[in-house]
Amino acid sequence: MACEFVIPGERSELLRSGRVRQYVVQEVLPVRQLAEHIQAFKLAFRSTGPLALLDHFDTPYSVLSQFRAVEPSLQEQTLDLLVKAVSQHSSDLPAVLDDTTLKPSARLDHLNALKMSCYLLTQLIEAFDNQNYKEELANVGPVGKARKLKSKSGAFDWELARAHALQVLNQLLQLEIRRLWPMGQVEEEFSRLITSCCCHILECPSIGQVKNKATREAVAHLLGVMIKRYNHMLGATLNVIQLLQHFEHLPPVLAQSVTTWATEYGLKSIVGEIMREIGAGEGGRESTGARCCAVFLTELADRIPEIMAPNISLVLDLLNGEEAVTDAYRRLYLNGESSKPQTLVQNLTALLFDSNVDSIKCLEQLVSEFVQKNEIKPAVIQLLWERLTEKVASTPLERRAAVILLGMAARGEPEIVGSNLETLYTVGLGPRVREQQDYQLARDTCLAIGKLSQGKKKLLGGSAISFRLPSDHQLFSHISDAVTDGFCSPSPHWRPFAEAAVALVYQLSENPDRLCGHLLLCCASLLTNHQEEKADDPPSEQTEETAEVKATEVCPDSPSTLPAHVLGNLIATVGHVALQQMLHLERAVGPEMQRRRLNREQQEVKQKMKGKTTVRERTLTHLPPTPCKPNGLLLLLCSYVTLSVIEI
Repeated sequence: MACEFVIPGERSELLRSGRVRQYVVQEVLPVRQLAEHIQAFKLAFRSTGPLALLDHFDTPYSVLSQFRAVEPSLQEQTLDLLVKAVSQHSSDLPAVLDDTTLKPSARLDHLNALKMSCYLLTQLIEAFDNQNYKEELANVGPVGKARKLKSKSGAFDWELARAHALQVLNQLLQLEIRRLWPMGQVEEEFSRLITSCCCHILECPSIGQVKNKATREAVAHLLGVMIKRYNHMLGATLNVIQLLQHFEHLPPVLAQSVTTWATEYGLKSIVGEIMREIGAGEGGRESTGARCCAVFLTELADRIPEIMAPNISLVLDLLNGEEAVTDAYRRLYLNGESSKPQTLVQNLTALLFDSNVDSIKCLEQLVSEFVQKNEIKPAVIQLLWERLTEKVASTPLERRAAVILLGMAARGEPEIVGSNLETLYTVGLGPRVREQQDYQLARDTCLAIGKLSQGKKKLLGGSAISFRLPSDHQLFSHISDAVTDGFCSPSPHWRPFAEAAVALVYQLSENPDRLCGHLLLCCASLLTNHQEEKADDPPSEQTEETAEVKATEVCPDSPSTLPAHVLGNLIATVGHVALQQMLHLERAVGPEMQRRRLNREQQEVKQKMKGKTTVRERTLTHLPPTPCKPNGLLLLLCSYVTLSVIEI
């Protein structure tokens, strides 16, 4: 055969030539002549093997083109011939590929026969699949279950025949068939031919049934070979995503396929690629595709938790939006080796710093739930405390992770932080942190302690108030020292810490406005002192030019200057105190006044029932509550700071 067989995009393309020396179908045979030509194909195959297709391609092509009009027996004979052709070629090709004396024309013949047989076989598989699916729909039993379909002869079982055909294709693709191509690289059209057939099979709703187990396994192995040997990693990743978005029956099937690729073919990296694509593309959690992706990930977590774990942060937000999510993470982190304290803490630490804000919120919800159900054991909490206090060797990043995870656990059980509060603020806000200017750890410490505010103190009568600490508690001294010690620091992490510190004071202090007023006073004094120190700096070695500049800076007629970050720190702190004061009035003072008023009204009702209410008491009860005035010191401070800024 001197021409080249080009795998078509559309079947009709084989009826016309697109370029010189391209194979073209000479004739689509009439249905009545097919039996005769199939018999001739059989005889040629017996004598010349799979190369018989070079002269008889038009016969199976004609069967394929008129498939619905062809008798079932002829359909089955054609399928059987093509399966045998591919199988025989698989046996012959090793010797052909190793033959160094093989002529280019003979190599081209084998390449053409290979492409022809694979094209016809995959197309026939799809044709049988389509026909079988339509017959299943037309033969649904009285309880909604399809009857098993056989040909008129009763000997043909499509499920078994399909699995066998896929296994034969897999056997062929295990060979180094790329050496048949001139450049040693399998053409993209050939790879797409195989993978498209696999995807078509997976689209069938019955693929998940027990009877199709052999087919599912064959498809998984066929795609595994394509990924490993034919550079189909990206294509397979996109195929998985697309199938999940359109077919609700596929999550368990695809989860098993991906498991096969990762475990039997060593393709662990594709798990991360698929998770990355899902995390990047599934923003809408209400879509069917997003739900299918979540089910798929949960199924995958059940099978290969250790492979999923390093990439779980990529899809954490999606899983939180769907289920079986708690179970998935339970399998990932709380079963087997993963549940050991050292391993669990290490995994959660890695997950924590590889997540975005939404994913961290989801992780906090999961950790708190596990703590509430006692699934995170005390040994894990103990290890976190030991990391924070450096009783075990830990890096600064691991210390931060420890305090963040302790805060997450405290959401489920506030006593985790409450029982070790002194340890937490001594370590997280102590002299060493201030000396190292580790304001990220200080901020995370404040956020963890803030979980205590979720606790409620029960009062007589069934009402409850938020947990509060007295204003002279040592926690607030550590907060004040940490904020003021770093006030002049240029660290970009100081302001987030100061915001968290101010918020914590308003969360836990009985008199937050007074404490924060004092804090602002200290910061304003530091600002003034810093300005005076700059003016009184002793002269140092300097050139003539710098001396002139220095003289200008200290000239009485010139305005005072300060580093921008110091002034910015003060303004940011004042602004956050003002915000927290407003929220404090709305959330704490207002509800407390309402609670007291309700208590007075309840007492009045009780006294009325006893007939002891006086006119004066009734009058006082109905007087409007005295409006809460902001702390005088705080107002004075804000005015002072404003004037100081204007002067500067």
